[in-house]
Amino acid sequence: MLEEILRGLAETDDLTWRCEVVRRAATEGRSAELYDLGLRLHAHPADTWAVSHLLDYVRQALALTPAGDNAATAVRLLRATSPKPGTVRAIAARLAAAQPLEAVLPLLVAEDAEEPAACLTHELVLRHPGVGEAEEVRERHRRMAAAGHPLAALPVRLLEIEHDLPLPNYGLDGWSYGLPFGPHSDRAPRRRAPVSRAEELTTPADAELIASAVANWATESNGRIEARVFRLPEPATLDGDLLDALGLQALDGEGGIAARQAAPADVMRILFAAASVGGAYGGGQGGAYGRLLAWRSLAGLTGAPAADEVDDVAARAGECAWLTFDADTEWFHAVVWDLGIAALRPDGRTVAVLAGTDTD
Repeated sequence: MLEEILRGLAETDDLTWRCEVVRRAATEGRSAELYDLGLRLHAHPADTWAVSHLLDYVRQALALTPAGDNAATAVRLLRATSPKPGTVRAIAARLAAAQPLEAVLPLLVAEDAEEPAACLTHELVLRHPGVGEAEEVRERHRRMAAAGHPLAALPVRLLEIEHDLPLPNYGLDGWSYGLPFGPHSDRAPRRRAPVSRAEELTTPADAELIASAVANWATESNGRIEARVFRLPEPATLDGDLLDALGLQALDGEGGIAARQAAPADVMRILFAAASVGGAYGGGQGGAYGRLLAWRSLAGLTGAPAADEVDDVAARAGECAWLTFDADTEWFHAVVWDLGIAALRPDGRTVAVLAGTDTD
């Protein structure tokens, strides 16, 4: 199989039959052959699209096919080929989605697979309620905490506002996902409210924390982000008119606005999707890191310290009033990746806003 697949690979742009051979080998549980193929592709002297794409296909075939020793071999191949962080996160997500628990739980306590195991742990938490009680999960979480791993900040259980997070459906031919944000068609005409006398309180640290979930929309794609905090002169009701009076860049100019009352769970779904799937380019952060970044944005919007436990952030979110919004202004690209979130904090006078837009 090896020599046949590798022959002429660097010169081709059609991988159809090669991918079919890989798919069949994965289905038959021939993981050792696929591991050897992955090593050969990783060491291939030609750095072409075909070589890198086929290597990625081998990794995905192992992760998505529950047969033989495929799951463990997928992690071995990750360790042997030192891929980019995004690849590790993508394979961990596919392992959690496709493999039975008895195949993946032992991988969490492998001594030399810290990052794949950390990502896999929290991908499993997202897809398997109660998996946090498994000793392998608890042991990996202890190791992560001892090492100061960033994902150790997440509990190995889902909180109430996380129980309806959107998760991708994966397959070897692609994946699908339902985005809980985007341009709306029911925008209302704007009543030009008087300019608010609100004081802007935004600091660079505030803006960075609030924007955590959409940061890579700007750094890796074509996105724009607005993250701001305001102090109102007196308590007010959070609605579209209040937003319109704050002088937001996202609402500058003509065009209607769609503003809806939201629950904390609605906000968490939007933040998680924005972080885990990403914008038009660059890819998202995966489920594990997407969850972490969503909690950071929620902390920023609620005014909770970044170091707060997620239970404390969730409690604070429950005390806030929430709006989701978008508008028919030039700021929003109105393609797919449009979102707006506003929080009125428990004091009734502090408003935090996150708006994001991206395009291909």
